[in-house]
Amino acid sequence: MLETISANYIIPLAYICFGVAIVSVLGFTVIQMIRDLKGAKMTLIGVGIAAAIFFVCFLMANNQPFGDVSATQMRLVDATIYMFYVLLAGSGVAIIVFSVLNYFK
Repeated sequence: MLETISANYIIPLAYICFGVAIVSVLGFTVIQMIRDLKGAKMTLIGVGIAAAIFFVCFLMANNQPFGDVSATQMRLVDATIYMFYVLLAGSGVAIIVFSVLNYFK
């Protein structure tokens, strides 16, 4: 009985709530970008850099299928893991560089 309620009502409601959340986030993001064009330019530059990093990681990723995982899925997972490593290393370098620069101020 509980499985029927879950499958028939709660899961579609969760999808609806998720859709409303995505539309709200995108809507408020666009409104904020229209209000602050200079900040929007910086945001779009950041998104472009993230997309470029992901593209490079995607090109480096392994595309061999593994078990039930297709080649495309495997490549996306590998690219995401590589991107995590690149961003982790970049944040570590930024912390060290700005700590040293702050020391000499």
